[in-house]
Amino acid sequence: MAFPQQALPPGTRFVRLLWTDIAGLRRCRVVPASAWKGTPDEPHFTPLAVNLAEVCVSLQTLEDAPAWPASLRPLHAACMAPGTGAAVVPLGPSCPGHALVACDLMEPDPAGLRGQNYVQSLPTCPRRALVRAEAGLLGAAALKVEVGFEIEFRLLARPGAGAGAGGHAAAGPATYALASTLDAAAPILDAIVDGCAGAGIRVLQYHGESGTGAFELVTGHAPPVEAVDTLLYTRTIISSVAAAHGYGVTFAPKPSPDEAGLGAHAHLSLWEVDGSPDGVNLTAPGCSAGPARPGPADSRGASFMAGILNRLDGLLALTAGSPSSFARIQPGAWAGANQQWGGEED
Repeated sequence: MAFPQQALPPGTRFVRLLWTDIAGLRRCRVVPASAWKGTPDEPHFTPLAVNLAEVCVSLQTLEDAPAWPASLRPLHAACMAPGTGAAVVPLGPSCPGHALVACDLMEPDPAGLRGQNYVQSLPTCPRRALVRAEAGLLGAAALKVEVGFEIEFRLLARPGAGAGAGGHAAAGPATYALASTLDAAAPILDAIVDGCAGAGIRVLQYHGESGTGAFELVTGHAPPVEAVDTLLYTRTIISSVAAAHGYGVTFAPKPSPDEAGLGAHAHLSLWEVDGSPDGVNLTAPGCSAGPARPGPADSRGASFMAGILNRLDGLLALTAGSPSSFARIQPGAWAGANQQWGGEED
């Protein structure tokens, strides 16, 4: 098995290899472009594989100590490699010469060889788990899921740069979508959108959020693996652009105890793959539950949503990977603290 490896964007000098650990944190290593030795259709192609101990997948959110799940092999040899189907995108003008690629975590074949013989998915690799889930749904039921994200973040002023209370940016919305305070941050936000466009990421809108220096950026929908890769790229672009403008950024669920937190709202829809270019949206609005309880017109879409609601408490183990997540998911904190669904929610 040769890892899929695309040509690098023109002018690339360094490649950031991105992965997500089991706590949902975005991590990376950087290799020079010279390590990216061609593409599979070129002579003497050598797939890129960077060694990584399996323990790195289970580091805790607040310290560099492993969570020690029962299945973890802390010193087990593993590697990270450009992910199956992952796009290689430029980071943009905020950091010229850097490119991004989402990675799969692999382990050696039974012979213990290296390089292209890292052929098995690491059991603890979150991206490969999502690849399997996406393929399983398509193969078992001819269904697919589309995902779009609302990415919330907070700009933080550097020390001595006019920081407000708690180190937050002095300028920027303090209440939701307040037009009068958007102008000071507009150059940063515009540069973020431009960086996303250069990486092929479709941005639908941005606006101020509740909280000092808080903003939201909304991306278009895509299949799950592509959508999560895009989420990683977009957050990296946001951080890079903010740094280029002299700001820090946080995506922490509850950066301030007395203000609304930050979310990463996932918009899900279920589609039947029927041979048409787009398929059939099974979660489109309808009245399958009766006029008093509007729901998807298709019973499969209704069952899909009912299953999510039924398992919502257990899903918190995947969607709330930080202790501060639970400080955010509280009544009156602009977060989904209840197990419910509204028929006219957007």
